[in-house]
Amino acid sequence: MNRTGMILLLLLLLSNAAWLAVWFTTKHDSNAFDVDTGALEREVDELQLQLADLRRAEPTLIGTGEGHRLLGEGTASTEDEEPAAREAQTGSPTEGSASSQAELTRRQAEQKAYAAARAEATAMLKKVLQVEDPALREDGLAEMAAALAGTDTKLIEYTLSALYSLRTVDFDRAAFRGIVEQHLDSADGGIRRSALYALYTVDPQGVRQGLLLERAADTDPRVRSHIARLLALTGSKTFEGASALTTLTLLSDQDPAVRKGTLRGLSDARVTPELARRLIEMAATSPERNDAITFGLSRLKDKSRPVVDALLTHLDDEDQNIRARAHWGLQREVGKGQQLLVAQGYAARLGKFLNPKSQREALKLIARYGDDRLAPQLEQFAANEMVDRDVRAMAAKAAEHLRNRKPR
Repeated sequence: MNRTGMILLLLLLLSNAAWLAVWFTTKHDSNAFDVDTGALEREVDELQLQLADLRRAEPTLIGTGEGHRLLGEGTASTEDEEPAAREAQTGSPTEGSASSQAELTRRQAEQKAYAAARAEATAMLKKVLQVEDPALREDGLAEMAAALAGTDTKLIEYTLSALYSLRTVDFDRAAFRGIVEQHLDSADGGIRRSALYALYTVDPQGVRQGLLLERAADTDPRVRSHIARLLALTGSKTFEGASALTTLTLLSDQDPAVRKGTLRGLSDARVTPELARRLIEMAATSPERNDAITFGLSRLKDKSRPVVDALLTHLDDEDQNIRARAHWGLQREVGKGQQLLVAQGYAARLGKFLNPKSQREALKLIARYGDDRLAPQLEQFAANEMVDRDVRAMAAKAAEHLRNRKPR
């Protein structure tokens, strides 16, 4: 048998062994209900969400022309709108006119310049990140310093973004501090934004809360949309006092990209009751309601009673994605004081979950958070012959599990 065949055979044996182990545990462990059989699936889902968050929230190798695409759909500033859309609003020549064609040509040339700057910054970053050739690494750092001292604004912004990618790399940070600080007051908003991230890399203590609070009033939405993310980086993901008040203001910003970016900056954070109430309001009515749940309510640390109540309400939302995200959030960072509330909420909804998968997920959370007071509801559900047989068996087992648990 060749090497490939041996590897395939080994993988087959390992997968069968893993399946048998899961089957044995599920069939024979009296506490099997406490074993979350979907944990691996949810871990993968969470990692994918975290990766998506990072791609949206961190300005790693983005250029001025990409500032709003980084934050989500659409654009927010007049300079980023399509030429034809601007002309339709202002009464200027429509698409196909000479001015539109000239604008299109200009934008195409600008996009090529962005692409060239991105490629150059990426090449420098690769040199610094490789570990085989110290001399090549020093060349990359020297090239980055030269780019930051140059006049190519697109390359400067990309290089500042590349510096942020080096925040866990050992290099002479002090050598970059002065030049990065100079770009904090650039005439270009994209450069100002990326300079804040670069400063966090070369001088974390230099990114003081006062500096960020001041920049929350920046005239460019590309800066304002990242202030919450930067406050989270520098404040251990805790929003209180001045940082919470500033974030409340940013969540009401007239620019939708700023509101979206601020919501993403709140991922995995601890917030004040006032800030939590604003997120609850946005999740209920605002155009950013999906982001308010996905990056706000569902991901908050130490979820309060109002947040838990809101997430339970969203289990009944018409939007399937919002229902799924609310369920995701109720499995995480729910303190002991709120856990019975979650279990009661799911128990009250058992009859509303129409498919067996949703019913099983609900039963898992009831058994995880509930106590013996919920056992009668589960037993009644288990006696319903209209429910899937396997789900009924799971409900009966969950009821037994809860009866053996002391009240909380």
